[in-house]
Amino acid sequence: MVESLRSVLQLRPIQLNPAERRLRKAANIDDLRTIARRRLPLPLVLAPTGFTRVASPGGELDAARAAARMKIPFTLSTMATRAIEEVAAVCDGPKWFQIYVWRDRGLVKDLLSRAASAGCEAIVITVDTALLGRRQRDVRRDSRAVNLAEYINAQFDQALSWRDLDWFRANWDGPIVLKGIQTVGDAVLAADAAVDAIALSNHGGRQLDGAPAILELVRPVADAVGDRVEIICDGGIRRGSDILKAVALGARACMTGRAFLYGLGAAGQRGAEHALALLSAELRRTMALTGQRCMSDLTPDLIAWRDTLTEPC
Repeated sequence: MVESLRSVLQLRPIQLNPAERRLRKAANIDDLRTIARRRLPLPLVLAPTGFTRVASPGGELDAARAAARMKIPFTLSTMATRAIEEVAAVCDGPKWFQIYVWRDRGLVKDLLSRAASAGCEAIVITVDTALLGRRQRDVRRDSRAVNLAEYINAQFDQALSWRDLDWFRANWDGPIVLKGIQTVGDAVLAADAAVDAIALSNHGGRQLDGAPAILELVRPVADAVGDRVEIICDGGIRRGSDILKAVALGARACMTGRAFLYGLGAAGQRGAEHALALLSAELRRTMALTGQRCMSDLTPDLIAWRDTLTEPC
């Protein structure tokens, strides 16, 4: 009897290669899609932050290396303290480049060309700064900051309009993200203009007093634009659970600036990596505690139940 079973039952050898183990479970393309979704990196992008070397001597280089370690995009700011080429030399991960709409289009065109040569995958056009908000903390602390703000204000093209997208498309062959969308109406216009993604953002609350809380904007925008444009929630990301909430409400990913800046300030590149690792661990823990297996399964219902949650006995 035992010999008969042995002749029929042939046990597979143990496969030590994790990639091969995953592929064995894929019977068709849909299975591959499911596996791929589960293996996608943390749905997070490092937001563009100016003058990052204020936080650590390595500045943007430390942040870019940390992002590459986590396999998430790093967005270099136009107001960075490191050159595009310097960042490209130390970052083999995905890179985006944030750009303002300056009056000097020759300068903007040159920056776009350098970003393309450096391997940047997308540009992030900031559209909520036709002029800088009055940042009273800068006024109180340092006149140099005020002088710099006055200079920057003079460079912005205050005639910024939707027609400027045609100019960018003529000078950039790649995805375009519009950063600074704050209304459902503008989100719809962005979708109509066929941009690749929008970053819902109030510029960290530093532009307009009373700007909307971004998380509250995600669901109405998602309902209005559907799948026509990807939504990035930029603002208020302090925990992994914040990422889960934003994605459940309809965002494709989140952006964070302060979180990694705090890490840079604490311990340079190592601190930034620690901040990102905390967000990743918190996200995974929150998914486990809410019974979610992969990000693609998240739905608004996961958030709505909180409205009727009662206090425990």
